[in-house]
Amino acid sequence: FPVAVWLTWDIVTALFPTASRRVLPFILATAVSFRFFQADAGWIQTNLIILVLVLAGIAAGNRERWFLAAAAIITAAGIKVVPVIFLGWFILRGPRRALIAAVPIALGVIALPLLWRGPAQGWLDLAQYLQGFLAEYLSGGVRIRWDNYNLATLAYSPFVSLNDPSGMGGAWLPGGSVAGAWLYRTAALAVVTTWVGMLFMLRRAHAEWNAFELAATFLAGLLLSGVTWTAHLISLLFVSAVLFSASPREQPQPLRILLWSSIVLALVSGVGPDLLGATVFDTIRAYRVVPLFLVVSYATTLLMAINTAVPTGDRGSAAETRIR
Repeated sequence: FPVAVWLTWDIVTALFPTASRRVLPFILATAVSFRFFQADAGWIQTNLIILVLVLAGIAAGNRERWFLAAAAIITAAGIKVVPVIFLGWFILRGPRRALIAAVPIALGVIALPLLWRGPAQGWLDLAQYLQGFLAEYLSGGVRIRWDNYNLATLAYSPFVSLNDPSGMGGAWLPGGSVAGAWLYRTAALAVVTTWVGMLFMLRRAHAEWNAFELAATFLAGLLLSGVTWTAHLISLLFVSAVLFSASPREQPQPLRILLWSSIVLALVSGVGPDLLGATVFDTIRAYRVVPLFLVVSYATTLLMAINTAVPTGDRGSAAETRIR
């Protein structure tokens, strides 16, 4: 946990120079994300290891250590599927040297279990892994549960009951699962196209990496994942640090409203039942405040990533340069 906090500080202060003079955003980000780290530790998950690997890869990329960056991010993707989105980000937004470094490391990660288990058993293990974890989602399946904070559950929640233990948050719109499926597919397509579009726009503008695009990438992964349990939300440490470090006064009016909305939702989403009480906490959970925070923050960070960027080589002379 301290390593994740330190890496978040290192990355955000490097990509967001004004943040280095302010400690409060990082204290708040640590506080509002702490309950997610508790859940990760309680369920003995590997999410913290994956988060540290991804953050370490980003930090290495900031220092132009492309081999180390590729090794960290690809190792994370080799442990779980969701970090593959950061491999896509790394290839699209990194220089050619990043791609050159990524290819042999990716081949090595694939070859390692084949060498360890033997070619036949290694391929069988890989096929069983993909079948067990991906087949359900590749065939269009979704897990609609009250404790799943992904985009699918948010899209279905107005149309189907989530069977929340509190008894709140039942269906309130007609249409059932058919309407939910249509809304989910539309929303998922919107997230994918806007995320890819953001990366290509920044690459075409020759923009340096910025903290907002990284936050948007973390959020896109959480939204598009087949399951996003509480323990998966530890990456909101980084997202919250970016949101709290941004200055609403420096943004145009629409982004100012979105940024303030994201900040308020971050504060509400990170508070547990011990502080708010069980009734208020159950209401926040039942009415999908956390996934709503993910969606609003995704829109905020995506637009701010495009609107605020530093051209390659100019980070030392300008903290924020608008792409016009």
